[in-house]
Amino acid sequence: MECRHAHQVWSPCNVVSEQPGARWELAFNDQIVRFQHDGSGTIEMQIGEQSAWTKVQGRWTPDGSLCWNTVCARGNIPLD
Repeated sequence: MECRHAHQVWSPCNVVSEQPGARWELAFNDQIVRFQHDGSGTIEMQIGEQSAWTKVQGRWTPDGSLCWNTVCARGNIPLD
């Protein structure tokens, strides 16, 4: 799996899931992007530990990437 933030180049990344479908992280380029989902359809994302949590929506791009605002992942994305 590969990830990128904004217009960075694609880099290998790992997904760590504390609670599948509720809390997960993407780790790439020496940064951690955290996600939390409360079951109501609202997903929040935090880039690094110092930034605020922001509401995001997942969207699929024409090239098959899954993106949340400016963070995208592609490849074998575990969705469960």
